[in-house]
Amino acid sequence: MAFPKHADFVVIGAGIHGLSCAWRLAEKLTEAGENVEGRIVVLDKSGIAS
Repeated sequence: MAFPKHADFVVIGAGIHGLSCAWRLAEKLTEAGENVEGRIVVLDKSGIAS
């Protein structure tokens, strides 16, 4: 997967808290009628839930 050149939201950490934050943010944006595709990036130094 290529690293995106732009993101509106960047969540640092792909543990339970970071992923929950990203998930809830996506839900809220969707509820507001906004497109979430490509707007949220989750970064972690080692991997998801590691």
